[in-house]
Amino acid sequence: MRGGSAVQAACSDAEWVEAAEFQETPRQVKKDGVKREGCLYAVKVMGLDKSTILTEIDPAGNGFVAVLGYLMPGYAVVRIP
Repeated sequence: MRGGSAVQAACSDAEWVEAAEFQETPRQVKKDGVKREGCLYAVKVMGLDKSTILTEIDPAGNGFVAVLGYLMPGYAVVRIP
């Protein structure tokens, strides 16, 4: 799990199990061929450390521009509530 022992020390056992299970979902969808990107501009604006982004999520310099790049050849945005 990203964050290792520092994250585990700040979590209860139940929270640690939930976090570990949550991180399995991106691994599985990547194995299934789903590409997910994270906006590095948002990471910077929020003051986050980009090294904490799951390795299964590909970095995108600007998420808005990345979406436009997918729309150009005909892909659609599907909102998942």
